[in-house]
Amino acid sequence: MMSIFIKSVFVISAFGIGTANQLKKLQHNHTPQRLPNGDIRQLVTQSNIKYFNEIIDNILIPRVVGTKNHEKVFDYITSELDKLGWNVEVDEFEEDTPKLGRLTFKNIVGVLNSNADRYLVLACHYDSKYFEREVFVATYATVASMPTNSLKQKNLQTKNIPNILIKPKNTQEATTTKTELMDAIKPSQLNIAIKKIQSTKKGSIEIKCNSIQDVQKLKKAAVEKLGVSYQIEETKLKNPQIKITGFDKNMTNIEVEQAIKNQNNLIAENELFEVVHIKTNTKSAIDSAVPCAMMLNLAKVLKPQFDSIKSNSDLSLKLVFFDGEEAFDQWGPRDSIYGARHLAAKYNKNQNVLRSTGESVTDLQKIDLLILLDLIGHSNVNFYNYFPETSRWFKRMADAEDRLDNLGLLKPRSTKYFVRRDYFGGNIEDDHLPFLRKNVPVLHLIPLPFPKQWHTPKDNKDIIDVNAVENLNMILRIFVTEYLHMLVRN
Repeated sequence: MMSIFIKSVFVISAFGIGTANQLKKLQHNHTPQRLPNGDIRQLVTQSNIKYFNEIIDNILIPRVVGTKNHEKVFDYITSELDKLGWNVEVDEFEEDTPKLGRLTFKNIVGVLNSNADRYLVLACHYDSKYFEREVFVATYATVASMPTNSLKQKNLQTKNIPNILIKPKNTQEATTTKTELMDAIKPSQLNIAIKKIQSTKKGSIEIKCNSIQDVQKLKKAAVEKLGVSYQIEETKLKNPQIKITGFDKNMTNIEVEQAIKNQNNLIAENELFEVVHIKTNTKSAIDSAVPCAMMLNLAKVLKPQFDSIKSNSDLSLKLVFFDGEEAFDQWGPRDSIYGARHLAAKYNKNQNVLRSTGESVTDLQKIDLLILLDLIGHSNVNFYNYFPETSRWFKRMADAEDRLDNLGLLKPRSTKYFVRRDYFGGNIEDDHLPFLRKNVPVLHLIPLPFPKQWHTPKDNKDIIDVNAVENLNMILRIFVTEYLHMLVRN
């Protein structure tokens, strides 16, 4: 997802292109409304956990850029925004990546009013982390050619040895159709199994085998002694895979294959051998399916309020779903936040003439505030004030939480979410950086410390705390409603 670097980011007071003095004055002087308690209670009732769960069911899948799942999630988000009446803009571009080559990225931007002079922007990313695993996929013939000691010594973790199944050809001679499992025996002890099946007529017998050599010898002996009246079979391998360990993850399939062949002559003689990559990717609930669901849920539950300000050309709202936040190999300036870097550069070039002031400004300059949501959805989250330039907006979030708490409207929680403490000493690398470096005010809603489930298979639906999500949804509804001066009740 992201990494942390200890480095202060100096934000200058002037924008890069044009002075836009009147616009900056409007942004600096913007004062949100303060909702009365009755309106806050009304906003709390505008909840739709059913829709939130529906979103999660559709997007909580591995969604690595370039995969079919990623395309499914893209289609779902754009479709939902369109159904809710938002203008949908897609920022599509290609870029080279390590591991997966050249990929197509698609930022999704939902715009309430495309002609507005200023925007409050809510953002998150919708892609998930790519993980790579090398797995040796073997056929039975390959496994059969490998002695047990070879499996242990040549970086191969597991083996699959079939058992021998002996069953009557004429099932009417047996008193039952059940199969009795016998412990491993040596080929010389086959008479034990023969006497057992002939004397008791208890159906079939399955004999465990300790090695491939035992399988072959037992099968041959059983056919010779019982072949007329009994079927002699090998049980099928349930999982004919052997995992590779101890190899450099950067090696290609062919290099890994050749390395194993060099270590084991038996494999080298066997043509039924290949190495393939099996990609095991997390579903990434908190990183960041839940933030995506929160933003879509906001568009749904506040639809009456949003519809009432759609024609407002002074101030409006954008919902940005960044693509390609995750690194494909090692996090760095060229392998991370692909979508955010591209959109920030694009917005920095796009020129507009403001309706209200007549000034020529960029799309970046039109952003009042970028609120980035990440690693949200589990319990016990703590948000801090990371940037002095947006301290007043962090305080507004904390105030909204306190008001809900004082009114007894918050669902049970074990911690206060917005900690009134500054954390200016370091900066978390995330999608906000290209905007911050171009002087866009940022409010970063990401918890510290990072949840322990981050970038693990445990980042799934099981860790979503619905109460925490609902509480944060309420806080976000209050903040957005107050910032945009929306009427709660007509």
